[in-house]
Amino acid sequence: GLSLLEDTKLQLVERIKAAIVELVHQEDVSTPLKFSDYLSEKIQQSYPYLSTLFSTIENTTIEHFIILQRIERIKELLIYNELSIEEIAYRLGYS
Repeated sequence: GLSLLEDTKLQLVERIKAAIVELVHQEDVSTPLKFSDYLSEKIQQSYPYLSTLFSTIENTTIEHFIILQRIERIKELLIYNELSIEEIAYRLGYS
């Protein structure tokens, strides 16, 4: 019943999070995708549905979650000190 539906929605939100983390940590930046297109293709659901579901369950937007993940990735790359700031910016899609 209702708990099964909730479990399915929670699993979908976890898949969204995993897909975002995967894309943020992606090494190949030759084909930058919009996050909305990437999530829709990866999860096979419409982005408006995913966005609404994510916001309802997580009390934050997908966009905010993406920003937080990108910041964490930048901090990680800065700590490793293997890339210049310019290379980090390029890798994460900043100009």
